[in-house]
Amino acid sequence: MGPTTGILGMIESHLPPWERAFVLCEIYFAEVSWIYRGITRAQVFDDLLPTFYKKHTVYAPEDHSGPHNLALLFAIFAIGALLETTQGASNDEAEHYHQIARAAVCLQPILEKPSLVAIQTLRLWSIYNGMSDGDANSEKSMEMTWSLVTLAARLSQTVRWNLFFLNHHL
Repeated sequence: MGPTTGILGMIESHLPPWERAFVLCEIYFAEVSWIYRGITRAQVFDDLLPTFYKKHTVYAPEDHSGPHNLALLFAIFAIGALLETTQGASNDEAEHYHQIARAAVCLQPILEKPSLVAIQTLRLWSIYNGMSDGDANSEKSMEMTWSLVTLAARLSQTVRWNLFFLNHHL
């Protein structure tokens, strides 16, 4: 077990119980998915949740257990917790999941070999940042939100170019 695997396990230990995870994902899809359609229900409920909660899947053609996948799941939890309107919900829970997502994404370089999941995570961070109470009215917060959107867009161009290059030079 390498150092990244140990840290990934430590990050996984912050996963909420299955029932809570399911509720947070449902909140995300009820409240945010109509704004940002970059993540599908199938990706979350058929790939990410079963992978990290060790639930059986019928067919798993890809490995969804990497750090960026975990970061994406925690970003969804953060937004779900932020938007939850039931009693007992707090922004502390949302911020906790946001910080865990940030830690997970650092385990695999984003800029060297960008992936779709890393781009999705960056985009969700921009949504979280724009909606969170922290510095929502400050220029610094808006700069960070737009910086994340810009970085996600730039990385998506890189991924698209790499796919184009592979398809035309193989």
